[in-house]
Amino acid sequence: MGSPSLSLSFFISLLENISRIQPRKARFSQRGTQPAPVLEIFRRWVAELTDDQGRAPANATAVVFRSLFPEEDVCRKYELQESRLAQYLIKIFASAPRAARDRLANWDAQSTKGCLGTVIEDVMQSMSDTQDFAQQDQISLQDLDTFLTELASTSAYSSSAIRANHPKSHRRPRLDMLTSIYSCLTPSAASFVTQIILKDLRPVLYPLNEMHYTAALKQYNSNAVTMLTKEDAMKIWDPSRVLLRTYSRTSSFEDAARALESILPLMICKPQVGVPIQIPKCRKAQSCAHALQQFAATNRIWAETKYDGERAQIHVQVLSDGTPGITIYSKSRRDSTMDRFAVHPIILRSLGFEDSDGSRPRLSPRKRSHTKIRKSIVLEAEMVAFCEETNKIDEFYHIGDLIESTAQGVRGCRRFRAPPVDNDSQTSCTSTSSPRHLALVFFDLLLLDDLSLLSTPYAARRALLESLIVPERGYTMIAERFCIGEAGEGEGAERMRDVFAGTLTRREEGLVLKSESGWYGGWSPWVKLKKDYIPGYGDAVDLVLLAARWDKDRGRELRVAPGTYTTFYLGALKNVEDCKGDPPAERGFHILFEVSYGLSREDLEQLNFRIRASDTMLYGDHSPDQLTYTMSGMNGFPKPEVILEDPIVIEVFGAGFTKNRSSKYYALRFPRISKVFRRSERTWSDATSLPEYQTIALAAVGKDRPGKDLDDWCNRLWGFPASPGVACPVKRKREEEEWKEKLADADEGRAARRLKTDRREVREEPRAKRIASKPLASVTNTKGGG
Repeated sequence: MGSPSLSLSFFISLLENISRIQPRKARFSQRGTQPAPVLEIFRRWVAELTDDQGRAPANATAVVFRSLFPEEDVCRKYELQESRLAQYLIKIFASAPRAARDRLANWDAQSTKGCLGTVIEDVMQSMSDTQDFAQQDQISLQDLDTFLTELASTSAYSSSAIRANHPKSHRRPRLDMLTSIYSCLTPSAASFVTQIILKDLRPVLYPLNEMHYTAALKQYNSNAVTMLTKEDAMKIWDPSRVLLRTYSRTSSFEDAARALESILPLMICKPQVGVPIQIPKCRKAQSCAHALQQFAATNRIWAETKYDGERAQIHVQVLSDGTPGITIYSKSRRDSTMDRFAVHPIILRSLGFEDSDGSRPRLSPRKRSHTKIRKSIVLEAEMVAFCEETNKIDEFYHIGDLIESTAQGVRGCRRFRAPPVDNDSQTSCTSTSSPRHLALVFFDLLLLDDLSLLSTPYAARRALLESLIVPERGYTMIAERFCIGEAGEGEGAERMRDVFAGTLTRREEGLVLKSESGWYGGWSPWVKLKKDYIPGYGDAVDLVLLAARWDKDRGRELRVAPGTYTTFYLGALKNVEDCKGDPPAERGFHILFEVSYGLSREDLEQLNFRIRASDTMLYGDHSPDQLTYTMSGMNGFPKPEVILEDPIVIEVFGAGFTKNRSSKYYALRFPRISKVFRRSERTWSDATSLPEYQTIALAAVGKDRPGKDLDDWCNRLWGFPASPGVACPVKRKREEEEWKEKLADADEGRAARRLKTDRREVREEPRAKRIASKPLASVTNTKGGG
């Protein structure tokens, strides 16, 4: 048992008090500088927990923060989402009334708040006549934490240390574990513990006040409650800020707690090999001029190419015998060392090590003389897919298949082989004859031989990086960068536009601006610039809305209950020519992707009202002959709740195009809705057709339209010139000049006026050209993209 002062019931009392805070209505304005109620509640709770010297119980810090912010606990995975955990709970509470157990299975029904924790509390309350819970909840918070560690040992995705401490031969069955902990909980405690296991306390800490979509969307907003952040909690827990400073370096509650409780906290604050270092957040710029405004006038600015890949923080420790040990962390701080096993030899070669046998997880000893590293190094890189046929970095979607086909461990045991797709998709990544392979683009150096470089200026870190990395064509690269000059220079914005226009013309993702004197995550910001951040310049199409559903994560962001449609299925017409026949053929739509962002709360409420006012059918309860059209492409998506009999036309934009697995059609990346058309404005026949959509997508990713090679062959056969392709230098130069003009307009704030002008001028243009070229207006609620 842990300290009596840190009993589970005392911790639950904190959560219960937070959950009683009443949300603010949208029109409410908080006057004065009075702190948020949640901060006062936490401050009082900490004061009651600590002794006269202000000290918390020994070993309490990490346990409290892991329990209060379970989503940050990256080492413990449970592989228990709501549906699976509900099945265990049905077995545990088999004596509950049948209706109560049915509620567990239907935790997200429209009549609920969409929270399994709330449902299990109600189920246990319904059993109070036959079971006494008053004597339960006598365990400590440490006991709960120990149980969660044991539960996490059943998942192959948990850290190796957790699984090693609980060998499979000594583990209890998962049902037995869950039964033992729930038998010790009161209904209220069971509610919170359920959501801790699900790694999302939001729906029980900040419960919904309104169930109807209109009241929830119009009377409240996403900021109706001030949530407790881990940063604010750390400041209250430790006014000395040792806890916060250490966490900002290590992203680990355990390491931060050790620093706080250590007599030499500054030693632990230093970054260490094997502990992920927190990645700085980038500011988003809405134009080239806006990007430069984020820097002081005397700062010399560099623009690094932002590569379209997966982030990899690479830790290499050289052991006493010269054997280098590699650990790789993903952007979410997850240990992905074995998932990315294919890049281990690349890392060693890039650092000058010799790799005699790259097939073994444990690498053989290296000769120290072949490397400039003596002890350790921490690098940041982007893992990309490289195509030997084109001799350049390939599209983002290939990375997933390459990882699946080369991973070791649990992810390697779950190989995915996509079925053959159309000709423009090229060779499958999982094929042994694939021309693609994983590669690394290095862009920063954080630690060398136990010396932290986080406070070293960017210019020095970059120079040291270039001196250490051994480039290898197609495998190891250093991020390309361009000198913009000082932010205060009059020509800086023009140089910025020239560089960014070239980036966009080469179909690269964007730029990251860094100050030459800036630290890693220090006082000078990193600024990210992508075309979809500039109002009006994202890739845009008009598609049809065919189905809708409530999404758990988006619903909790918006604070709306099931019954509110938050996520919409967009598609395009496949058989456009057949539908023009006499008689017209039955319409056939293909689902391309889902979209959940872009609309204001008022516009989302209007869209919900329109869907409910339309003729709809419950998905699963309908038969295909009830629809006036056919619908394909639903595989791979969660099931919708309703299908519209008369589709609605939606204007949507995003950050380029990518492909989903096993799909031959492209999908917008980070899609956002910019406009919902009335049926009097546009009908399904006015939307982008599937062939047009695919042509737009191919052009956006730098590929020629389908059939162009055949058309060019026919033209040459009859003595006509071939049409210019996307790689044509003249066409590329013209496109670059067009982008410079657009970026100059954005810098001058003319994007909104161009929007109206372009829409008026392109009415007579072909549909594909019109959709591909028009800019969009800004939106109010967008999700941060990569």
